[in-house]
Amino acid sequence: MHKQLFYISNFLLNRRNVSPTYNYLLKSQWLSRDELSSLQLKKLKNIISHADTYVPFYKERFKRIGLKPGDIKTFDDFKLIPPLKRQEIIDNHKEMLDVRFLDSLKKINPEKHAPGKPRSFQFLSRHKLIMNTSSGSTGAPTVFYEDGTQTGLNWASELRTKSWFGVEPGSREARFLRSTHEELSKSLIATFRKTIWNQLLLPGVNLKDEVHATSYSRLMEFKPDVFWGFTSAISELGKYIIENNLDIGNASPKVALTWAAPLYDFEEERIKTAFNCKVTNIYGTREVGHIASRCPEGSMHTNQELIYVETNPSKSTGKDTKGTEEILCTPLEIVPMPFIRFETGDVGKLTEDSCSCGRHLQILSNLLGRTGEIIFDKDGQMVSPNVWCRFFMEGKLASRINRFQIRYMKNKDIEMKIEKGKNFSDDTNDLIEKKFYSQFSNENKLIINYVDKIEPTKSGKYKMIINELNETN
Repeated sequence: MHKQLFYISNFLLNRRNVSPTYNYLLKSQWLSRDELSSLQLKKLKNIISHADTYVPFYKERFKRIGLKPGDIKTFDDFKLIPPLKRQEIIDNHKEMLDVRFLDSLKKINPEKHAPGKPRSFQFLSRHKLIMNTSSGSTGAPTVFYEDGTQTGLNWASELRTKSWFGVEPGSREARFLRSTHEELSKSLIATFRKTIWNQLLLPGVNLKDEVHATSYSRLMEFKPDVFWGFTSAISELGKYIIENNLDIGNASPKVALTWAAPLYDFEEERIKTAFNCKVTNIYGTREVGHIASRCPEGSMHTNQELIYVETNPSKSTGKDTKGTEEILCTPLEIVPMPFIRFETGDVGKLTEDSCSCGRHLQILSNLLGRTGEIIFDKDGQMVSPNVWCRFFMEGKLASRINRFQIRYMKNKDIEMKIEKGKNFSDDTNDLIEKKFYSQFSNENKLIINYVDKIEPTKSGKYKMIINELNETN
């Protein structure tokens, strides 16, 4: 019942083809390596042809390097296309849009519509475009546009990951969101999802012991088959359970599915201990969707049928990190704003290893990702990297700030270093302060410094969090 309601309601929300894509992925995961590579190359050729025809940014890029769509015969031919930098998306997001969607762009009001929020029955409208933003985990939230296709693909690949652990669509699920306890207590969406989707929504930000206590009680009553949420949120709830000698009992799920940050060993052990379950992790970005998921045998498999993943040898991180290189991604389905050879800012290593699970899906190893830092502020409230991602995803700030960096000072005051964006206005500073003190008490002093440029680290990667509490004298 819940399975069918899930599919129907997602269709009404214009999240496209979740059910057929999921059923396809259940079969395609058993394709041979040669079959998967052939499928990818065919889709890459289609993406290049589409971009050359309908996307001004790529038409000009291909012309500049003398590339015609028919020139793409091999993966090496494809790699002649220059990588797509995050700043290029920020600077050219309108030029990167399929020209057939330009009239829909005029219907979008970022001041009124939350980034990524679907609109009911939009599939009936000629204007299907919605604005989205990245999480800003590299310090530079990017604005992009979608029509529900990528969101549908994300749902389908997520369902496949759950199936690897015996969780079927419609199963009872506890989902930790970018929402506070106060927000969820007033949310009609929380009631809808529990009734229609069999999902219990729990807070994933602004976490304190009393919030953990409430979440624990609700989990004991709901007894979910799966957890889904920020790595930090599930890990910190696990820490609370362990430190207070609580028992999860028969509310133990089959698997805890973490995402939005790397899953460190200590966090995995904590989650296993607290919830007596298996643990997995999804790696992805808002721009290109879910990139890879870890199977029960421990391999991080790319969603090879949906995305082409490569690494950039020119940006190797060297011997100290086992030869990892920057990860580049190209989604393989036609969308209004295609990303071709997108530089994720993350580093990892692609291997030719085989997995004992029997799937030939490409394996991504040594994934360092966006490491971030977690601290506890002066009120004892947990502050995870996701707090700042969410902070700057808000529609007004996303379009007014080019890049940000957070510094946790040794006295636990917080410094924001900010590059002004094109749409920066005089009231932006007040907007930042108002939003900050609505989430933190006045005991936490905020220092805002505007700079011309936030420099990357020596590795070439922008660091979102600088934590002086971890620095030694």
